[in-house]
Amino acid sequence: MKKIIITLLFFVLFLNACKSTNDGELLKNDTKEKAVTALEKTMDSVDKNVIFNLNNGGWVCEYNSGILYSNLSDGRIILYDGITEETVIENVFAHNLQVFDSKLYFTNEQNRICSINFDGSDYAEHFTEYSVSFLLIMNGFWVFSDLNNYIYAINKTESVPELISDQTAIWVNNYGEWLIFTELKQDCRLMAYNPTTQERVQLSDYAFFPSINGDYIFYQENLNGYVQRLNISDNTVEIVLREWVQNFGFVENHMFYFNSLGLSMLNMENMHVTEIHQVDYGDGSEDVIIVEIENYFICNNKLYYVEIIRKENTRTLYEYDYINNSKTQIYSWG
Repeated sequence: MKKIIITLLFFVLFLNACKSTNDGELLKNDTKEKAVTALEKTMDSVDKNVIFNLNNGGWVCEYNSGILYSNLSDGRIILYDGITEETVIENVFAHNLQVFDSKLYFTNEQNRICSINFDGSDYAEHFTEYSVSFLLIMNGFWVFSDLNNYIYAINKTESVPELISDQTAIWVNNYGEWLIFTELKQDCRLMAYNPTTQERVQLSDYAFFPSINGDYIFYQENLNGYVQRLNISDNTVEIVLREWVQNFGFVENHMFYFNSLGLSMLNMENMHVTEIHQVDYGDGSEDVIIVEIENYFICNNKLYYVEIIRKENTRTLYEYDYINNSKTQIYSWG
């Protein structure tokens, strides 16, 4: 999902969820909903923040100790090392940015899978018969979604991608050799798929916005919209936050998320919530959003977010220091 839109229906769910509960509690879930089986993890996962950034459009990715970000207004990919900026590639309007084996992979404005060296050489397009909305390069496999949200996986030694689910599916995650995602047409059930063995496992009857942190899958449940976490190793389920939220990202013991007010952070050690950025409706004379966060990304254990000013249609990329609750402007465009 390229952009988070909080609809009226979701807002109602959020209000209902908050009527008789307290935020910031980590409690055992009384329900008996559990995973069907624990997943054996025999290889390292792709870094959770790489997956999170890709599920948010992949405008930003880690590179060495800095970040690469895509300027969608002029087609430049820019390297920011915390101090200076350098244009590394031009004329590429890129999403799904990721670095693998010292090569940059992305999807272009025609939704094609592309790769290029950092000196601009060896540009190539792959599987051009597919228009792609999501791309993940991992050891042994490429995983991508077409524009209809059907997920494919292909072994690097093969030439034909395999459809891994006959249902539309989103929010792809990786746990060892397993892909974890939500199938939309089957009551949003949480599924795991091993592209090597072709084994399929249902983990939960319902899960919105699944996101993996360590051996836990965090997701929004359907009864109240609360945040739950599923322990993959022992199948236990706990309530993390009694609030309707979405789009979970993690830095150490901090969980970032969107709610009806904007972007917030939960310290999972003391359960303290910090509001990072609130939606600005101006003076209230118009029922329109003036300023909001369009997306956020996590690289090198730092938070980056894109603030959009609607009336001016301008965007600004900020680096957020969650320890000191301060932000640094990196770049503006529009």
